[in-house]
Amino acid sequence: MSVADAGVRVVVIDVAADEVVSVVGSLAVQPFDVTAEVPVRVRLYRVSDVEFVLAFVVHHISGDRSSMGPLTRDLMVAYAARVSGDAPGWRSLEVQYADFTLWQREVLGSEGDPSSVAHEQISFWKSELAGLPDQIDLPTDRPRPAVQSLAGGKVDFGVDAAVQSGLMRIARESNATLFMAVHAAWAALLSRLSGSSDVVVGSPIAGRGEAALDDVIGMFANTLVLRSVVDPASSFVELLDSVRESDLRAFAHADVPFERLVEVLNPARSTARHPLFQVALSFQNVQSTALELPSLSVAGVDADLNISQFDLHLVVSDTYDEDGAPAGLGMSLTYMSSLFDEASAVRMVDRFGVLLEEIVSDAGIAVGDYRILERGESEEISASSRVVEHDVPEKLMLDHFTDRVSESADSLAVVFEGIELSYGEFDARVNRLARHLIGQGVGPETVVGLSIRRSVDLVVAMYAVVRAGGAYLPLDPDHPAERTSYILETARPLCVLRASADDVLVDFEGAVFDLDVLDLSGLSDLPIAPGELNAVVRPFNTAYVLFTSGSTGRPKGVAVSHRAIVNQLEWMSDRYEFTSADVYLQKTATTFDVSLWGYFLPLRAGATLVLATADGHRDPVQLAHLIHERQVTLTDFVPSMLTVFGSLARAEQIRSLRDVFVIGEALPLETVEDFRKISDARIHNLYGPTEAAVSVTSWEASVDDRGSVPIGLPEWNVGLLVLDSRLHPVADGVPGELYLLGSQLARGYVSRPDLTAGRFVASATGSGASMYRTGDLVRRRKDGVLEYIGRTDFQVKFRGQRIELGEIESALLGHRTVIQAVVVVASSPTGDRLVAYVVPAPGEVPTRTEVLGHVSATLPSYMVPSAFVVLDQLPLNPAGKLDRRALPEPEFEPRVFRAPSSPVEEAVAGVFADVLGVSQVGLDDDFFELGGNSLVATQVVARLRADLDTEVPLMSLFSDSTVERLASRIAASSTQNVGSRNALDVVLPIRDARSGPRLWCIHPMAGLSWVFANLATHLDSEVAITTLQSPALTEEDWNPTSIDEWAARYVREMQRVQPEGPYMLLGWSLGGVLAHAAAVQLQGKGNEVSVLAMMDSTLETSPGEDADSVATNVGLALTDLFAGLLPGHVEPGTTMSIQDIADVLATMPEPFSGISADRLASLVDSSIRSTTLINEYEPAVFLGDLVYFAAGADDPTGDGRSSDWDGHVSGTTSNHVIDSSHGEMASPENLKEIAAVLNRTLRDRVVRPSRSTPVA
Repeated sequence: MSVADAGVRVVVIDVAADEVVSVVGSLAVQPFDVTAEVPVRVRLYRVSDVEFVLAFVVHHISGDRSSMGPLTRDLMVAYAARVSGDAPGWRSLEVQYADFTLWQREVLGSEGDPSSVAHEQISFWKSELAGLPDQIDLPTDRPRPAVQSLAGGKVDFGVDAAVQSGLMRIARESNATLFMAVHAAWAALLSRLSGSSDVVVGSPIAGRGEAALDDVIGMFANTLVLRSVVDPASSFVELLDSVRESDLRAFAHADVPFERLVEVLNPARSTARHPLFQVALSFQNVQSTALELPSLSVAGVDADLNISQFDLHLVVSDTYDEDGAPAGLGMSLTYMSSLFDEASAVRMVDRFGVLLEEIVSDAGIAVGDYRILERGESEEISASSRVVEHDVPEKLMLDHFTDRVSESADSLAVVFEGIELSYGEFDARVNRLARHLIGQGVGPETVVGLSIRRSVDLVVAMYAVVRAGGAYLPLDPDHPAERTSYILETARPLCVLRASADDVLVDFEGAVFDLDVLDLSGLSDLPIAPGELNAVVRPFNTAYVLFTSGSTGRPKGVAVSHRAIVNQLEWMSDRYEFTSADVYLQKTATTFDVSLWGYFLPLRAGATLVLATADGHRDPVQLAHLIHERQVTLTDFVPSMLTVFGSLARAEQIRSLRDVFVIGEALPLETVEDFRKISDARIHNLYGPTEAAVSVTSWEASVDDRGSVPIGLPEWNVGLLVLDSRLHPVADGVPGELYLLGSQLARGYVSRPDLTAGRFVASATGSGASMYRTGDLVRRRKDGVLEYIGRTDFQVKFRGQRIELGEIESALLGHRTVIQAVVVVASSPTGDRLVAYVVPAPGEVPTRTEVLGHVSATLPSYMVPSAFVVLDQLPLNPAGKLDRRALPEPEFEPRVFRAPSSPVEEAVAGVFADVLGVSQVGLDDDFFELGGNSLVATQVVARLRADLDTEVPLMSLFSDSTVERLASRIAASSTQNVGSRNALDVVLPIRDARSGPRLWCIHPMAGLSWVFANLATHLDSEVAITTLQSPALTEEDWNPTSIDEWAARYVREMQRVQPEGPYMLLGWSLGGVLAHAAAVQLQGKGNEVSVLAMMDSTLETSPGEDADSVATNVGLALTDLFAGLLPGHVEPGTTMSIQDIADVLATMPEPFSGISADRLASLVDSSIRSTTLINEYEPAVFLGDLVYFAAGADDPTGDGRSSDWDGHVSGTTSNHVIDSSHGEMASPENLKEIAAVLNRTLRDRVVRPSRSTPVA
């Protein structure tokens, strides 16, 4: 652009006084095309004959905040001169902006030169920001959207002169500045609110180091990344000293532009957040903007643009009186409204004000001990933490069961395989065994081991031990003998009960009784009188002992009293209204405390207890059959197993279910939604450690929950404290460790007073009671509901079992070849897996087989890692501590490859590869060695059952786990009919993503969207791709009467998958028209639509186009579509009849064989109707820009087709001409070009550099 063409046009616009702010704001947010226009925009708004508003908008490329001073001065000089009839007499500048850029380039030098400033500063930042957190997690009101929105709000506040003076005094005494003092306080608050000690804020600097630059208009500003380590035990003075040092280091390396820093550091990118930092701090010295000119008074207009570039931005202005004394700090907090409500922002500034006052009062106390909550907020939190008191009778564990026996002796009590026992029969067996145990000396505070697989004998033994006054100790017969021996040594049971049919030896020096051969015929089966007991049993006596994983490398035994478990059972019975009509399916391992529900809840209510077989709990299909057969109303699952069960059970099998109790892991909302498709049973998410009698919180899951389902509210007589590392209550929404109070707490750990003292500590309420430290991170919502976050230590829930990674590490270190070991839980396509990293002992070479064989001899199978990685040394962070994030990704490699040859072998290998995420699977590859587990096994079996149309027992995969052996077993009885999933659904996912935005692709007239699959190769990997297909494919009565009705259907489908925006829509042909209508409807519902894109979509069909020509064109489109999908079966470029296509498809597997001629005809009819609907469509206005892809072969400029949308979008239309005909727009080559534009569009619109926002 020549200088002559670079003038700035001043537009005069009349505007009402109350519209000034909104009009100026709209002007300020309009983007610039800096390649085609001067990056300055000027408007003069006439409010009245004597009042005007002059608005300058300058892009950051040509000016920064400090440029506004000289720009205003130059403008006023020009005005004064012009009203006097003179030319402006501007003083010549010593330097120009171009001089600065040349100087900066010379000073920085080349990054490749080790002696250059650029190289030195970049090296500094690489070190300074190593291991930087991806984002700061503050207590937000809503989850972070997949695509960052810049919509924001602002809260103005301030502190008085006394606080300002105090901060200046503290700063002066530490040889720091006021900025550093405010920065340290801001970091302290952010640390308290995020629960993180690593706090990062961004701060702009003027970048004008020389006085000669003060009057130059240009982009000098830069953004610094200021990192602080906040130790809650350090005093504020110590924190300020640390902040001072880190700030000074940053200021000394401030020449590298922020954008270049982002490129070099290359942090994990996300469209959901600002890179490197999400919270900013700006310090301003405010000068008066009032000016007096001849016949003119000038003052600034406060125009809030409702924009926030960051999650939070604290702006501080220090003010002084005429004598230079502090006059207070003016502050404003800008917040991103997609994350925070105004009330939350107000609460945050209130907390900052409280913290500043506390600091000024005493800068010597620990920053973690400062009060940040206002009095009223503290009282609310204390009230929500109190024990929920409820009167529960002082009874023993079996008292209600005893009552039911006397009332309903003939009612059905226990069912196991072919055995059915009435209450009377079951009670008689319990009484005989209890008398035997009493005779052996069993009574209060004595323990009896139970090494019995799930069976009637196991239930009888449990009840008999409790009735005799003792405590039962479950022992898993399938656990390693070494682990069982340690448990027996620790718990010191009086005796052990076993079943010889289980064929498990128990290494125990005391008495061991085989229940299936023990002769009890000489003992009475009548009720046991109190005088027969060895001592009186009281509510505080132990009822059971369960051993859980221990961090020391040894399991620890939890002793739970009658009082604790009775409280749990009373609450469960009342809350879920157990009656004698209920049937409870017990399928949970006896060593898992959740098993208490199934064993004891039904029989205290007069209901029926149905036992799954010993291995039956692993097979969802068998469980569904049992639920149907016994009309089960209640059962429990761990979330991961419920996910699998929900995918395999059929709705008609589980109609009897009323309530499902879920516990043991975080419950994903997707699991709830999937289960809802097959059952109306209520899903209850419960939470609790073994140390608190099964569960302490509950929540009825709903599809309205977000992310993971909350763990809920406290149960009877339970108190919940959410505390920080210094045992102070945290604010709502802030992560903290959960501590438990109340009557459900266990008595402690058996024979381990040291562990008991470490976990059962004095209550922070000062009540004198004890509280249990769970080690779980949670946050409390404003409504008091708790959300689970994760663990504070390295204890994890894995496959529903709570395990200490340290115990596995200890087992690894027990092998002679290993000198160091680390175990982590890693995500994989098949779910979480345990990964072992080992460092060899000198001269040793650890092998997977040898080391994991050693581990499996001491630990249960679920604790044996499935991946094994040998390292020369463990990665360490700068502090010398293990850097877990630097551990290499594990690889699950198949063994030497032998290719499958038969159809069954190929099917098995293919399913293994798909489910386990392995690229190549051969005959010798073992399912479990590749990373499979019992949960994933159910998915494999389900796939094989469907693909091979034959029954594949789950246990066959356990016994024949290689491809060759499993295929051989299946081949003996299978009929090969390899199929694939139905791909005709309205919503067809092409690619999902863990996070990031979702692109919705809408079909052309042919109705199918399979062709969009080629986008997955080229679109950014963090973008999910989901397509919409015509309902005419699957619904015979689909007959929309308008484009709007059609679009409304798709809006409902989109919001079922993606409840909230921002939405991204791409439509081809008819799909573009539907995308526009859907986008308008989404905006009308208050949702953001960030991208609207069309592939050659028009608002008019060709003139004179009749039904026959449409049908012919659609038929040709279908021919080309199936030619691309089924090469060799359909000849491309030829027009085949609908019947011809259907005949070819009938010879193919599903889903193709399911597309009948009638279904294809429905598609053609739907396409014919769509031309009429398009011609009748009167589009509303979409508020935003349009990305348009025109078919260049039909419209070389693209203007002819895209002009259809003029007046129907409020923003600009960016036209991209594709060298293609309309019908070939979705070819792989064209989709590659389209994806490149979409990638740029997505990044440009949602990830805006910190120096590219217009300045008003």
